[in-house]
Amino acid sequence: MLETNPSSPPSSQYMAERGEAIYDEKYRADLEQKAHGKFAAINVATGDAALADTGEEALRAALEKDPTGFFHLVRVGHRAAFDAGWYVDANADTPDMLEVALDRPEYHPGDSMTVAVTARSARLS
Repeated sequence: MLETNPSSPPSSQYMAERGEAIYDEKYRADLEQKAHGKFAAINVATGDAALADTGEEALRAALEKDPTGFFHLVRVGHRAAFDAGWYVDANADTPDMLEVALDRPEYHPGDSMTVAVTARSARLS
């Protein structure tokens, strides 16, 4: 059972660690064989999971089962639920091109990151 003060939500680090532990123990082996690429919303208090094609659908299904639950989202067979980013041609002459630098090459659930975002126009000035 979730160990937290009922009036305050658990920390994001706790939810990530607990959600990953539940996924590893109960779901990983089966889902990675049968549902690669789908999303699982894992209730960190009960261990129940809702599976769907998108993260939004998985969370909606999980919330229908437990409207007050706290959930960890997993993309089956992937290291992270979502990738973030965009692409622009390196030769583009546009001020909305950004350089992004991270403080580490890899992150785990619950980790904090430091991101430096620099506008290309600031570098060219």
